Amino acid sequence: MSTDTAAGGLRAVLRERLTRELLATRSTAEGLVLDREDERLLAGSLLQRALSDHAAARLRDGQQPLTQTEEDELVRDVLAEAFGSGTLDLYLADPTVTDVIAHGCDVVHVVHADGRRRRVPALAESDDELVDLVRTLARESGARFDVAGVEANFALADGSRLFAAVGVSPRPVVVVRRHHLAELSSLADLVRVGMVSKELAELLRALVRARQNVIVSGGTQAGKTTLCRALCHEIPAEEHVVTVEDTYELALHRDRDRHPMVTPLLGRPANTEGAGEVTLAQLTRMALRASPDRVVVGEVRGPEVIPMLDAMSQGNDGSMGTVHASSSRAAPTRLASYAVRAGQLRLEEALFVVATAVDFVVHVARDADGTRRVASVREISAAGSEGLVISSAELYAPGPDGRAEPTGVPMSVDRAEMLRRAGYRWARR
Repeated sequence: MSTDTAAGGLRAVLRERLTRELLATRSTAEGLVLDREDERLLAGSLLQRALSDHAAARLRDGQQPLTQTEEDELVRDVLAEAFGSGTLDLYLADPTVTDVIAHGCDVVHVVHADGRRRRVPALAESDDELVDLVRTLARESGARFDVAGVEANFALADGSRLFAAVGVSPRPVVVVRRHHLAELSSLADLVRVGMVSKELAELLRALVRARQNVIVSGGTQAGKTTLCRALCHEIPAEEHVVTVEDTYELALHRDRDRHPMVTPLLGRPANTEGAGEVTLAQLTRMALRASPDRVVVGEVRGPEVIPMLDAMSQGNDGSMGTVHASSSRAAPTRLASYAVRAGQLRLEEALFVVATAVDFVVHVARDADGTRRVASVREISAAGSEGLVISSAELYAPGPDGRAEPTGVPMSVDRAEMLRRAGYRWARR
């Protein structure tokens, strides 16, 4: 019998013994309720005892016991299966992993923050077991993924975002996106890791304090949410902020010391009968009725753009949102296209509404090696648009290394004065 097969057999024995002993412990606990962490500690001691028995038996038979490393791996695997997300926990525990991508149970790759990609062991023993894992995680997260469901999209306990598709691909597809920059909660943090210069951070801080409406643009995983969260860090604590998201990625409400007056609104998909859906557009309209000082839309990608622009132009100055776009110049047009698709505005009208609502676009980019940085800052002219053209000026543009550098183009006088009153002092080079 191979080593892998033997280890697999022992793992199954340990799982069965752990389940039996935990059930016995629960039934004799005389009303004592163990929380998840206490039970995990108990399980660890039970496994260690089982492994000690296994080592003694091997020595009696004249065989070498497992090494400490082999025992540690078995304990880790069995605990992960019993208390967490199975083998997925092993990758979520690695702070360098940004993505886990599975095509079926055993074709699994992870992406690291430095851009490395590698194939890793299976997430489950079968595709059916992988789907069961997704359903369990969805249920624990309060999300819906019914037996007839083909798509799941929800946040895990650590804030990672899980997407799964079943029945529309030859094998189940599971993708977990980790917000490994979630600990970067302020502009000072972004300066520390080199995502933004100290000078540019001062400008961005002033944009928030001067209640300018800001759109953060960029590609997938460029750091849009990270930058938006850092901008929100500068919002005064006494302000009422309403956030609109389909998963809690900004999660401002979890930091009550910094954001004591946050109302988080979360969208949800329809159930298998097609009922119960709450869209971001609905939530953004709800946000306007909640007496907000600012509205923050985690990601704009559809009809929610209309109420967001309404918020920006009807008294909720200092509101924010993020959008997928290839450049700061392309971002306003992308917003306008969403408004047109919503069927409420013609393109010229949509461009005018965007131009009069948005004050600045801050663009973030990601290099092939995984480096993220702010690449551009563009001021949208208060004059609005003319025809199919939105007037704007790029104040910071990508330098030789891709990081934003001053272009020398002056900011409009009125906006410069607003920032000056907010404490910003122009640092001309």
